[in-house]
Amino acid sequence: DRGSFRGAEGDSLYIPSFANRVFRDAPPDRPVLAIGLPCQAYGLQLLQERMPALKSRVLVRISLFCGLTFLPSGVGDQIRKQGADPEALIGLRFRDGRSATATLKDGRILRLDKDKILFSHMCGRCALCPDQTGEAADVSCGDAWLERFGAESDLAWSLVVSRTEAGLALLRRSVAEGFLWAMRAGEEELLQAQRPMLHFKKKTLGQRLLLHRLLGGATPAGLEGSIPVALSPRIFLGNLLLLAHLRLRRFRACRWLLRRDALLGVFNLAIRLCLYADPRPALRRVTWGGLLRRFDRLLPLSRLGLLGSRWQRLRLRMGSRTSRLHPLPRPMPGESWREWAARFPGAFELLKRRAENYLQGRVEIFTRPFDLARQGWRVHPGSGRRYPLLPPFLSHRYGDFRIFGDVKDAFELHKHYPFVELCLLYRLTGRQDCLRAVSEGLESWSRAFPPGAGVAWVGNVHVAQRMVAWMFVFVLLDGVEGSVAEGIRRRIATGLREHAAVLRPRRHVPANNHRLGSLCALLMHHWLRTRAGGRREAALAGELSACVDDLVSPAGAPKEGSLAYGRLVLEFLLLLKLFAGASGRELPAAVLDRSRSMVCWFSDLLGPEESLPPLGDLSDEHAFPFEPCFQEDRNWLELGRELFFTAAGGEATPLSALLCGRFGAAPPAAAPLPAPGESFVDAGGRFGRVSRRNRDGRWTAWMRGGEFGLPPGFAHAHSDLLAPVIRLDGRAVMTEAGVFRYNVASEERMSDVLSQGHSGIRCDMGEQAVWRGRFAWGGEPLSAALSVQPGRLSGEARLPDGTRIGRAIRIHDDHLEIEDAYVPAPGGQAKLLQFNFIFFGEMEEKRGGGRGAVILRLHGTNDLLEVRFDRNLPPASFRILPARISEGYGVSGPGIRIVLSVPAAGAGAWQTRLGIL
Repeated sequence: DRGSFRGAEGDSLYIPSFANRVFRDAPPDRPVLAIGLPCQAYGLQLLQERMPALKSRVLVRISLFCGLTFLPSGVGDQIRKQGADPEALIGLRFRDGRSATATLKDGRILRLDKDKILFSHMCGRCALCPDQTGEAADVSCGDAWLERFGAESDLAWSLVVSRTEAGLALLRRSVAEGFLWAMRAGEEELLQAQRPMLHFKKKTLGQRLLLHRLLGGATPAGLEGSIPVALSPRIFLGNLLLLAHLRLRRFRACRWLLRRDALLGVFNLAIRLCLYADPRPALRRVTWGGLLRRFDRLLPLSRLGLLGSRWQRLRLRMGSRTSRLHPLPRPMPGESWREWAARFPGAFELLKRRAENYLQGRVEIFTRPFDLARQGWRVHPGSGRRYPLLPPFLSHRYGDFRIFGDVKDAFELHKHYPFVELCLLYRLTGRQDCLRAVSEGLESWSRAFPPGAGVAWVGNVHVAQRMVAWMFVFVLLDGVEGSVAEGIRRRIATGLREHAAVLRPRRHVPANNHRLGSLCALLMHHWLRTRAGGRREAALAGELSACVDDLVSPAGAPKEGSLAYGRLVLEFLLLLKLFAGASGRELPAAVLDRSRSMVCWFSDLLGPEESLPPLGDLSDEHAFPFEPCFQEDRNWLELGRELFFTAAGGEATPLSALLCGRFGAAPPAAAPLPAPGESFVDAGGRFGRVSRRNRDGRWTAWMRGGEFGLPPGFAHAHSDLLAPVIRLDGRAVMTEAGVFRYNVASEERMSDVLSQGHSGIRCDMGEQAVWRGRFAWGGEPLSAALSVQPGRLSGEARLPDGTRIGRAIRIHDDHLEIEDAYVPAPGGQAKLLQFNFIFFGEMEEKRGGGRGAVILRLHGTNDLLEVRFDRNLPPASFRILPARISEGYGVSGPGIRIVLSVPAAGAGAWQTRLGIL
């Protein structure tokens, strides 16, 4: 009764309200809000089916997630085992950290281990219930047991699931009125957060119900034949122990026996191991070669003369048998190597220079040198701090830039692209020192990072990129004889097996380009391991089709809102097509269609420049394991034309010539790639381009529309809405320009994101509380739409309060013009409107007393750019500041930023005129 709960305290408080009293005492016209556990929500649903009049009275049903309920006797047993009397209990907290606490009359606080009593004192009906997340309720909620919402955040987070229109309306209303702050989560995050209990409720229940019926129990209503039965002897044994335990405790003698610590612990541990501990992932990592290597470290038999040599042969033979990779059936002609080096001498010289640097112990991390030979693999390339080997559940600590530095520098080091370049140089020149450097590098890296441990194993896409690099090393050494090459191939085969074992169980999270990279790497590794298909290949192909559909629109536009990440997606698909052709496989039709659409979309967007503009989050992530000599945008775009279209439509590049020659890709049965026009806007109005040649040269301008806000589930937001990037004959003139800020006054933050290669506002979990207040738009994002006319690209952004911001870019015969317009909403609350025009140039001259016109000298040219504003702005609103402009991730150069800040109430329309003097 209620009296039992008067002394309860803390953040979990359950007070029973009997339904018959509620419906009897409440007035008939008063709505009822029902909050309870999943079983209570289901009971209310059954009651409403039998009493239809209750349907109109219950406004919303809210359910908590279930964590299983144990009997009060379990608490009493825990208190008795610590030498106290349960009658002295005055307070309980079931969620004091990770355990429960009991407060006694004498002031003592005892800690209660819930795990020790969860199965032994479980309510019998809980063992037969299939509902963990309140499936019968309108809204259900529970704890977000995710690391990034726990250790990294000082706020309390919950997962909320809306299942009906009434529940969704309640949730939206709560967010709009400021009661809740909500971010959209994917189903993968829900499954990950509640995986243990969902496993107990869903995976093991069907077998438990069947066993319950065999033991003479009755099947609960609604569960007849609806739960699939898992065919697992291990789960069967766990269910048998659980049901036998629940039945034996009814008898007084058995109850006394089962209270003994030793037997109780055995029962709970055995049930947990049988129901939860799946040994198959660990067993997949165990190979004969690995066992023999570990035995050899303990007892080095290789030193024992003739016996040692026989042992060594056995160890190598067993290791190669368990981790063998098949060579690709389409080898490369030997003379193609020399032809490639002679055809692309510039790329060949750059390749030699980078390889020489690595042979001397130096590598480049985002154009910055790093002494790998002296500092080793576990040192951060920028800060020089040494990374510890933390367990996987603490891996988020590696991302703390205040301790170690930007973790992307470390990711770049562990992609192992120099190994691919060294193997390529060996095939071109025959230099044995390149092979020895690869062998020593792989061995030293493997000693520094055991499988799954360390910063090198953080981030699914980065592990996938390293897998791709290792596969290219294996492919490049096909047919090479010698002990060094054979040792590298064995190390690659074993290492890829370890990578796949680590990556396979976590490939679903996060569901963006990380998931796509994981699936591509696993599928390519599967093709190298086996000639046949099988269920695993079919499952991976199905997941890949669904993932591509999530990331790429039918028209080929990337859905992540960043061109750099869209390029990464396309590169992975190109790699997959290459390996599929070389392995004699076929990609799913849906993947092929989206890949062709992406090639067409990028060709249309890039236009005559064939260079990717910095729209969206900048990133130097590449799927191809080669560095700058191959990574120009025209390289991978030309490769896409050769792989997916009959007519290449361009000139071969170092990348396309190397890979298509190596893999012998057959011409696809597809129409020729159409030539891009002078203007382009994608079907969703997210990205647009306009190009035109006038007397000064070819002007090209890009702009981004779409949506903007704090994207749910992401750690950064893009603020480059309607922000044009402008080039003249392929040379950068203006970048991330016209970035407008609405009620945001963080000058330091804007400078920081520009220098770090981000056009948006990047924030971690600690900063989200700050940015929520500044972007308080009722949970609705900004939206924009683009359109094109001859020589003109225009767009309009709409804020949730009705405010509109318009922008048009027009290329005239002698200049380029940007027209801006601001239409405030009636009664709008905006205080400040700021535009930032960021140029690749140096100040040459100012006219008009600090306003009116500015003359800039563009970098690397003798061109003078005149920037003129036709509006008579107050002097305080017109500033010229130095700016660091992102030229790639972590790489920036000097530039000029012109800032226009005007009160929103007085803002109107103005024009910006750009012309070459």
